[in-house]
Amino acid sequence: MARRGGICGSPAKRARNSSSLQFGLGVLGTSSIVMLTRTTLAEDVESKETGPATENAPEPDTLPYFSRGEPRVFASGRAVAGLGVGRLALEGGYGKPHWAWVGTETISAITPYFSSFQAGLHASLVVVDAMITWRRTYSFSHGLIAELASVSAADLERSGTSKLQYDVLDASLWGFIPYRRLLLTWEFTYVLPLALDTRNLLYEEVQRAVVSRRGLWTTKVAPMLKPVRNRAFYAGVLVEQLALMGRSRPLELRAGPSIWANLGDHWDLYGYLSWPVVSPDSLGFWGGLYGSVGLLFRMATGEPTAVRP
Repeated sequence: MARRGGICGSPAKRARNSSSLQFGLGVLGTSSIVMLTRTTLAEDVESKETGPATENAPEPDTLPYFSRGEPRVFASGRAVAGLGVGRLALEGGYGKPHWAWVGTETISAITPYFSSFQAGLHASLVVVDAMITWRRTYSFSHGLIAELASVSAADLERSGTSKLQYDVLDASLWGFIPYRRLLLTWEFTYVLPLALDTRNLLYEEVQRAVVSRRGLWTTKVAPMLKPVRNRAFYAGVLVEQLALMGRSRPLELRAGPSIWANLGDHWDLYGYLSWPVVSPDSLGFWGGLYGSVGLLFRMATGEPTAVRP
């Protein structure tokens, strides 16, 4: 509810064929880490396979770290420390954490502009993830905006005289398609504000867009290239299409660079930025900017070996 006031194939086969990356571009903000997101980057084990075809099955210690072991009841977590964002996700369920599992998830995030908490259900099938959550967001800088065909940076700033906390329903489906040294990550997200009246608009802090009570659909695609075969590093572009439901001009397009690097079994480095190319609003450089840069750490109960941060 919006309210004024308040506070601030098999896994082994996939591993043999290519390196893999999972990250929710909007999910880590959902935060879009975001963004991002849930992530798993697995080293390519093809170069580690030797011998005749009958001996080509990878040894357990050459498989992606979190794909090892048996499915189980587990608790796991992900922590993000980034430029202007801190995020903690706690998960519990059945399967292989950070790989293939089903269960519940809670996510807390803090930035200079807002804080948020969300909880819901999450299912992962390695190359595809689905999540549906309730999220409460506390805006430190923005309030409700009178309905306008186009919102300016000045309109956004004036709304900050009355801070806002609001609830949304957040549903996401995301995944990746690997091909040799190419990787295509994708995400579809629907965000529906709860109890927002028809006379006002809302600056959705996580998606960085002005929405009506009908919410917004986002489609994010990030084609990426692995420049060096034996290095777990990808670089590419992020392209976003936002459908601002209920707005007189509902189309917004954003684009910018995206990178991802694996630093070990538990650590990733990520970065993505996008700016409006087409938009009904003129929110200024910072108001329309979407992105984050930071480090992600993941862990779980019952890991193959002890965690060494």
